[in-house]
Amino acid sequence: MKWLKMHAQYDDEHPWEALEIICTLAGLNPSEALQTELRKAICKSYDYKYLFLQSCLQYEKAPVARERLEMVEAG
Repeated sequence: MKWLKMHAQYDDEHPWEALEIICTLAGLNPSEALQTELRKAICKSYDYKYLFLQSCLQYEKAPVARERLEMVEAG
């Protein structure tokens, strides 16, 4: 149980730590090209999380609905 609590804390903190690093590297006025690349990377990350969730639900035989998977191309 201790491992689970520690891992959950890491999962909660890691995205914010990563965001701080990205913001520091991108600076206060990132180019539109960089903004587009960052948006694509973020959307791709969410797509992978969705696919993982879908796989888990499919394993459990639960239906899953998805409104939009391809936000990356919209950016």
